Amino acid sequence: MIFKGHVFDPSLTYFAQFMWGANYASTLLDAWIGKTLDGGWSVKAGKFRTPFSRDMLVGYTHQLAVDRPLMGYYFCIGRSQGLQAKYQGDNCRFTAATFEAFEPIGGLPDLGQWNSTYDSIAFAARCDWLVSGSWSDVQSYTAFSPSETAVLLGGAVAYATANQSLYDAPGPQQHDFRSTADATINFDGGSLAASVVMAHLSENPRNRPRERDTVWGLNVQGAIFLSDDVQAYSRYQWADSQFSGDDDLSIVQLGINYYIHGQNVKWTTDIGYSFNQISATYFTMVQAPANATSAGISNGGSNFTGWTEDGGDGQWLIRSQLQLSF
Repeated sequence: MIFKGHVFDPSLTYFAQFMWGANYASTLLDAWIGKTLDGGWSVKAGKFRTPFSRDMLVGYTHQLAVDRPLMGYYFCIGRSQGLQAKYQGDNCRFTAATFEAFEPIGGLPDLGQWNSTYDSIAFAARCDWLVSGSWSDVQSYTAFSPSETAVLLGGAVAYATANQSLYDAPGPQQHDFRSTADATINFDGGSLAASVVMAHLSENPRNRPRERDTVWGLNVQGAIFLSDDVQAYSRYQWADSQFSGDDDLSIVQLGINYYIHGQNVKWTTDIGYSFNQISATYFTMVQAPANATSAGISNGGSNFTGWTEDGGDGQWLIRSQLQLSF
């Protein structure tokens, strides 16, 4: 449930978003106020999606598949409370924010777990370059006959440090550095998108054997309209395993979108296959936040993506979703 609008004049805006999870508990996802300034600048304060991964910044209702890629949840830095400044011109958009800590919905839990660290600092900055087209043409992963081919290139960096965890003994200062790059092409009748992300973690407070301090992820997806209302799409996602004994993430998906009334009423169905075993590493807090444990370990809550932890060599997943947005 979303509440948004302006107060006093159109330049002073607000946005609040609530979610109800599988246990019927409500979660406040976003709550911020913003001010539009002259020259393309704007600022906002409160709780918001941090400017990092495009997979996470594209809204739920504008995704290509039923949900965002599991790889995106694994690497994202989530929402946090802080201050953000943004500049948007005709072809360039720059966003920078400083906030409390990384608060990921999923994955890479060593640093900045939501509600579990203190004495921490974090910041993120993202730059988008609109090569062609208009900003409205690239707000989603679906191209509804744009006036011209829209090409968007983007990149971001993020850094967090935490001195101590509330649930661990005092230890060395921990550093978490992440970077990402992405490209989106929306053309008449189809779209292509790809993103790559890297995360480097300097410390391992959980003391679980790790294969590497630096991990990578990749997501590639494309779509084509079969008719005015029916769209076929595919996606492949891959991610490094962080811990010893875990397989790399490797998932392929195929799906169909039926646009009954644009993005407002959309029926999405897809089928996916995981080539490798999916370990618990990829499901850290990938669930309704009110259901997540403070230690960041999946406790059997309803996860967003539908993929589940398994002990086998592969996994099939079939999902179908009717979206009503108004």
